[in-house]
Amino acid sequence: MILAAPITDSSAQAGAQPVAITYRLPAELQCGHPHASSLTLTFPKGMVLPSTVPSADVVVDRQAAATVTRKGRQLAVGITPPSGVQCDVISQGTVTVVVEKDAGIGNPKAPGTYRFSGRIDGHTTTVKIRLS
Repeated sequence: MILAAPITDSSAQAGAQPVAITYRLPAELQCGHPHASSLTLTFPKGMVLPSTVPSADVVVDRQAAATVTRKGRQLAVGITPPSGVQCDVISQGTVTVVVEKDAGIGNPKAPGTYRFSGRIDGHTTTVKIRLS
């Protein structure tokens, strides 16, 4: 059960920079860890995205991402696999991804409603966020 909005922006102000974006995505988990090896975050047109985002600035379930690659308005995020032996328990849960303020992302300059989405395990979560 998701208790918070699935995608949130640390600022509702148009033009704010830097901002943190948090994605809460439904996903298949193995022993409480994401079963997928990667996920994709899509940002709206007008969002300020640096040419590169350090892996340390994208956190997946409290661990730095394995890799982060920018492709246009998308970030392809590699998930750091858990270490050690894994159990065989598979369940549905939520993967929390935070693009930290240190990544240098900024909100679009114009006020309006913007669409953010995240994709993992073949499922896309999309939210419209109003910036004023």
